[in-house]
Amino acid sequence: MKTKTDRNTNNDQPRMDMKYLMFDLEATLRERDSYKNALEDETPFAIAIDCGMKVAAQKAIK
Repeated sequence: MKTKTDRNTNNDQPRMDMKYLMFDLEATLRERDSYKNALEDETPFAIAIDCGMKVAAQKAIK
């Protein structure tokens, strides 16, 4: 017979998986919007800066 703790443990993994998938989806949508805005603005280094590669963008500008 399963105890209450066993049932909770079995339910925790799908819940955590769903939280991770929602987090990943939100991050992907933000990244997509960032790329889209950079392309619409036609700023050549905006994509690199928005993606967190500020150092690479600064080196390319120099």
